[in-house]
Amino acid sequence: MAKISARCIERIKADNDLVEVVGQYVQLRRVGNRWVGLCPFHADSQPSFYVSPDLGDHGLFKCFGCGTGGDAIKFIQLKESLSYVDAVQALADRRGITLEWEGGRSERPTAGRYDLLEWAMQQYEGALWGAGGKAARDLLSRRQVSEETARRFRLGFAPAGWTFLADAARRKGLDLSALEKLGLLVKSQEKNSFRDRFHGRLMFPVWNAMGRVVGFGGRAMSDEDQPKYLNSPESDLFAKRQLLYALHLARDAIRKENVVLLCEGYMDAIALHQAGFANTVAGLGTALTEYHVRTLKRLAGEVVLVYDSDAAGRKATAKAIDLFLKEEVPTRVVEFGEGEDPDDFVRKHGAAALRQRLGTAPDAFDYTLEAALRGKNLASSQDVSEVVREVGRVLAGMPSTVVRVRNRDKLAARLGAGDEAALVSMAITPERAARIQADRLAEILQVDVKVVQRELVRHGVNLGAVQPRKGGKPFPRHRKGGYQPWEQPGAPIPAKQPPADPALSARKGLLALLLMGYRDASLQAFWLGRDGREVLHRILAWCGEQPPPEHPLDRWIDRLAKALSAGQQPDLSPVLSSEGEDGQVLSEAFYGISTPETAMREIEDYLSILRTLQQEKAVRELEQRLRAPQPPSRAEALELEKKLHRIEAEKRQYL
Repeated sequence: MAKISARCIERIKADNDLVEVVGQYVQLRRVGNRWVGLCPFHADSQPSFYVSPDLGDHGLFKCFGCGTGGDAIKFIQLKESLSYVDAVQALADRRGITLEWEGGRSERPTAGRYDLLEWAMQQYEGALWGAGGKAARDLLSRRQVSEETARRFRLGFAPAGWTFLADAARRKGLDLSALEKLGLLVKSQEKNSFRDRFHGRLMFPVWNAMGRVVGFGGRAMSDEDQPKYLNSPESDLFAKRQLLYALHLARDAIRKENVVLLCEGYMDAIALHQAGFANTVAGLGTALTEYHVRTLKRLAGEVVLVYDSDAAGRKATAKAIDLFLKEEVPTRVVEFGEGEDPDDFVRKHGAAALRQRLGTAPDAFDYTLEAALRGKNLASSQDVSEVVREVGRVLAGMPSTVVRVRNRDKLAARLGAGDEAALVSMAITPERAARIQADRLAEILQVDVKVVQRELVRHGVNLGAVQPRKGGKPFPRHRKGGYQPWEQPGAPIPAKQPPADPALSARKGLLALLLMGYRDASLQAFWLGRDGREVLHRILAWCGEQPPPEHPLDRWIDRLAKALSAGQQPDLSPVLSSEGEDGQVLSEAFYGISTPETAMREIEDYLSILRTLQQEKAVRELEQRLRAPQPPSRAEALELEKKLHRIEAEKRQYL
């Protein structure tokens, strides 16, 4: 894949003054040798956004509230929701610079292709409003799409003949092979001629985030014609997994509302825009991707899923919820009547009714929970087990422990479960739980699972129907050289080793949170309610041993924790920009962690490591007792097994 030359990128950065670039979006005031203003990437009430033209090669920006930072290219990427290449192109256009690509080329590999796609859009558009486009205009009229809306979305028509676009291209002297590569024409191998890919279809131009036409979607004129929708073929320009329909039209409204409505198709997006919901985008008939999620996360503080209410739509909604929750994007879901889509709903009930639905839409987890409970008999253990497994899958994908525990409690309350252990027992039978336990113990002890199963059965644990692990093969590490002598009393059990320096990431995460003035209500008592040294030691204590030695970051953690506890927000900007040891220490932590969520995840990961090691230590002690020279009684063995189950249930909360 062609890349922009490093020399060209360097010139673009040098020619685009960072203060001028940011100043187009943010009102800045000068403070010393830096500029400060309200952050454009989060709801900032006190100026916490700094632009330092002297930092880095060509200046850096940094928000001391949300942690976002970078150079001019990064700023345009985030502000305009563009890819890296498109952001570079936007800055190049701003200064009249022609991109230089690796290999010495002074033009973009896509040069000319955008022009051909723009020309094709004009041909389809002209056909829609010409004498031969009446059938397509009637279709739009039946769908209640106004002429104003159709023209705004540059809708068009591909006539029923096979050579409409090919003939127009020949008359203009265009390269038919180039149109074929763009997916507009298809070459006939037998006659060595070209025909149109799209014919007899209502045409929807598809734009990239910069508003350039990159492809088309064509809808059949009749619902009986198949396929109903036909898109341009995949290419480096038309990558459906990266494109969102109408994003360039919706961007300003999304920023203003801080909410984006996400629907499934072209007509849904057009109908919602026409009804006044200008913050609407749509997918292109393919599954939602992580790229889509990250794009929307940069643009809006909340996503509302407005998918079809049929089986396929509900399935797509469930997948979308998984992705958005994984990225910690606040998400709500609008439901319609069975088989109804947003376009149908707006035409039947009007914009006011949809606005009311939007106002009462449940959050993604509540929607998932209610959907899982629908039609279930809570008196049936099988139904309850299905609910726990289905909702538990969603819970497991939530990165934040705080959010996960809060939603787990919602599930427990609906099912009448008192704690997580009760939920686990609802989800799996005792026999299956024992088999899972045996499998996990085998991994911890690094022995063949059959050995663990045999010992558990010998001590009276019912495993039910045991399914061997892929034909009962041992773990790869033990296929040669035999197994560890698990049955022999006193055999050593290998302990898992911690990362090289797991404490450093936790320190940096905690320091970054304090630098950001992190005041999340649910965590304030834990992080800010104690002396900073005690907080640090509670995090870094290793399996109950003495705290590790002092680290250069520790005194800053103390200082900031105490200041925040007293309601103060010290200005550390001069220290961060200094070249001294303190500035280096603080910058390493602060600039290395971009958001509070990232910082919290670093700390949670470390806590998870500590907790896991403590639990595995307990597991090993229990296993040593199980395999002692004098076997335990049946009652004692069952009690030990219960302890193992409790440890595993507790572990799931942290893993």
